[in-house]
Amino acid sequence: MPVDEIVGGLLGAILEIVVGLLGGILRFFGWVFGEIIVQLLIRGLGSLLCKPFKKNEVNSSIEILVGILAWLLIIFVCFILSV
Repeated sequence: MPVDEIVGGLLGAILEIVVGLLGGILRFFGWVFGEIIVQLLIRGLGSLLCKPFKKNEVNSSIEILVGILAWLLIIFVCFILSV
């Protein structure tokens, strides 16, 4: 049954290539989505809130922390208002 072994090996190789490509594509889109969330939603809001209080350039870690805290406050207020 060498034909079955050859076809099975070929299909296994093709499947391995397809899974590798899909994994890479999904990893790329996950990275892009993560960057958009962190940069625009969290850091953007943090930068917007820090802007009136800063004289010099603020560290991006501070902007991210302020953005996370602001989003937590927004979620908390929306939850309280919905109850």
